[in-house]
Amino acid sequence: MKFQKQYSPPRLMILVGYLIVGISKAETTQATIVPTKHIQPFLEKHCINCHGPEKQKGQLRFDDISWSISTNDKAQHWQDILDVLNANEMPPEEKPQPEKEELLEVLNTLTKTLNTARKRLTASGGEITMRHLNRREYVNSIRDLFGIHISENALPEDAESENFDTAGSAQYFSSVNFERYYDLGTKIAREGLNWSGKPYQEPSKVTRYPGQHGNKRLKSSIADAQKKKQQLEAGVHWKKVGFKDEVDKRLFLDRYEGRYGLSEKYLDRLKGREGSYIFNGLRGTDDATIHLDKADPRAAYRLKIYAGTVAGTPEARHYLYTRTRSHSEHKVMKVTGTEQNLGTLEFLTTPKLLSDDKRNAVTFYEASPFLTYDRKFKNYQRQIGDKTDFASIYIDRVDVEGPFYPKKSNFFGNLISKEGKDLAGPDNARELIKKFAYEAFRRQTPETAYINELVDYFEQNIEAGDRYEEAMSKTLGVVLTSPNFLYIQESPTSNSITAREFVIRLSYFLWSSPPDEELYQLAESGTLHSEVLKEQVVRMLADRKAESFFKGFMDQWAEIDRFHAISVDPQEYFHYNKGVQASATQEVYEFFKVLVKENLPVENIIDSDFVVINQHLGHYYGIAGAQSDDFQKVPLPQKTKRGGFLTQTAFLTMGSNGERSSPVIRGTMVLDKILNDPPPPPPPNVPELGLNVKEPLSNREMVKLHQSQTQCSSCHSRIDPIGFGMENFDAIGRFRTREKIGKSELDIEAGGTLVSGITFNGIDELKTLLKTQRHRLAREFIESMASYGIGRDMEFSDDTAIHELTVKCLDDDFRLQAMIYRIISSPLFRSK
Repeated sequence: MKFQKQYSPPRLMILVGYLIVGISKAETTQATIVPTKHIQPFLEKHCINCHGPEKQKGQLRFDDISWSISTNDKAQHWQDILDVLNANEMPPEEKPQPEKEELLEVLNTLTKTLNTARKRLTASGGEITMRHLNRREYVNSIRDLFGIHISENALPEDAESENFDTAGSAQYFSSVNFERYYDLGTKIAREGLNWSGKPYQEPSKVTRYPGQHGNKRLKSSIADAQKKKQQLEAGVHWKKVGFKDEVDKRLFLDRYEGRYGLSEKYLDRLKGREGSYIFNGLRGTDDATIHLDKADPRAAYRLKIYAGTVAGTPEARHYLYTRTRSHSEHKVMKVTGTEQNLGTLEFLTTPKLLSDDKRNAVTFYEASPFLTYDRKFKNYQRQIGDKTDFASIYIDRVDVEGPFYPKKSNFFGNLISKEGKDLAGPDNARELIKKFAYEAFRRQTPETAYINELVDYFEQNIEAGDRYEEAMSKTLGVVLTSPNFLYIQESPTSNSITAREFVIRLSYFLWSSPPDEELYQLAESGTLHSEVLKEQVVRMLADRKAESFFKGFMDQWAEIDRFHAISVDPQEYFHYNKGVQASATQEVYEFFKVLVKENLPVENIIDSDFVVINQHLGHYYGIAGAQSDDFQKVPLPQKTKRGGFLTQTAFLTMGSNGERSSPVIRGTMVLDKILNDPPPPPPPNVPELGLNVKEPLSNREMVKLHQSQTQCSSCHSRIDPIGFGMENFDAIGRFRTREKIGKSELDIEAGGTLVSGITFNGIDELKTLLKTQRHRLAREFIESMASYGIGRDMEFSDDTAIHELTVKCLDDDFRLQAMIYRIISSPLFRSK
């Protein structure tokens, strides 16, 4: 079959019809039968009343349970029953308890049965789900191939996953996606061919003035308004001045001061300068934006910002929030200079191709909760003690320095330079296509027939009148739409993976990108074992590419999307703003990075004697020691309530509804993320906390009211006490000792009694108790990182492997870098 001269995505889909999302390793699995002799009478006597046809506490039902274990899901159901019996959580204390011999018989029978089921399920395997590159992995793979940075928003959205975006079972691939990937691949190849042929430029400096164009428009707008006002004051009829009617004229005069008075004051303050006051809401300004339209997408650029603060404005308004138009890069920086004696700030950016707005731009904002100068902003000023009536930050100019290129060359540019320019020409098309496909397919040799088809397609496009660059772009676009590129393929014929497949899995785990030359060579030579592997893990985690792991894994483990979805009332919580949200998000990634790079124990997630913050968060938390806009490790003074993930703004704000802190949400998050014991979802039709309450109640009173409902009490007895331990932190994570209730305040009681009967008071004692369960947290991280790295959810049949890894990691004191190495070197990571 030949490619058609006029490309048609449906036609090409025939070539890639072998795109599949699941391959079965085994057609059948020998079922394990649960003995009914002792277990069925036990369930009927102690369990069915609460978990039967009439009631299903915790959404569990045992009267219709399957006694044949043939899948991981069925096995997990029985494992859950065994777990609660082992933990003595069921039957509840108020119910009749089983005799000791009766309980032991059930426990022993279930344990032996589940061990048998686990062995059978592990041996027969389950379903391997091939996974395709997610957005993060795709853009990184393109970077390594062509050396250009493309925007993630050019790609189809990743499918929502319950756990991680690397899980193949949560992914889908439609014909619409196929067409988008082909169009995108062609555009990328076109840009790659264009930029790979260009020599690197020497770094230079260009000075930009953020207010240059906006100020000009503003002057014109004000001049026009002033002229109209003068004409009216001189008695000129409104019609000759240019108004529609008398009402239009009156509105102009009534609104003149509010609409143009601030603008006049703004321009008067500039005194002819081409800079910009970050004064949100002014008509005619360009919001202090610097455009980088002609920047090299292979390089990084440094923006040196000359800025100062306005005299009389408080420190709370001296933070500049800087972000790219695509939101892919952002930073909060403290302005320390003045209008008369400017200071300098630095922001590093990498221009992205194919973004939605097709322009690379960096915009500057004051890090405040309001974007317009209005009544709400004035109220904010009053709350922070600001008696000024003007902007707080002035940006005079911005030096754009660059381009700065990476030290390592990309594959395509390196190929052209090594082989000579002639390779980028029609006579050598076959060689170029073959070598590109080999690298794009992650060192897998393409079939000769496939290369022949690609060469034919290239030649047909040349014959149809395409220039070389266009014909080659279309051809390489086909390569970038192939399953061999889009999917991380592993042979279904074996339960273990090859050395090549191993380094690919390793690289996408720690770098979210293909292996480099060193990893490929180690795989080919067969020497990636033991100490060599440990050295490679250390090397990879020290590489800048590991930023994709620190952010990609922690972004999903910590569920940062939930944090960004919380809508905080800026009038009630005037300290909170986009700058705080940006810094708090980055804090999560930077904290995890320190834990991994310094090989610290995982219990630091619960509590640590340091924080990783910038000076913006230092101001927000009231912690001295952060002297930079970059994140740094800062030791905590004694008696500080911070430390660990549990007291970071992101976690605490997620544990709220944006208006009040939520002990229920926070307790649930601790059970899920820290204790590896997520409670079941709430039953349907349960009303929200306080929904039918007429009088204002404290959080503790509302939760206790909720607990009085029968369908809620069993789970909430585990959840709520933990959440109460964090009540000294409000909805935005700021420390407090009193809770606002209506128009009054009450002292906070931050403590409770756990289901075990242990009583605690405050966050410090809660952390101490949680650290006694650090093995649960370690297992949670092992399961999560294994799932993220292997590309599938951990199942019942993986339980033995996860348990063995947890025991081994205890020898390393559950240190995170050692934990990562243990996962990578385990049979679990080398199998499917």
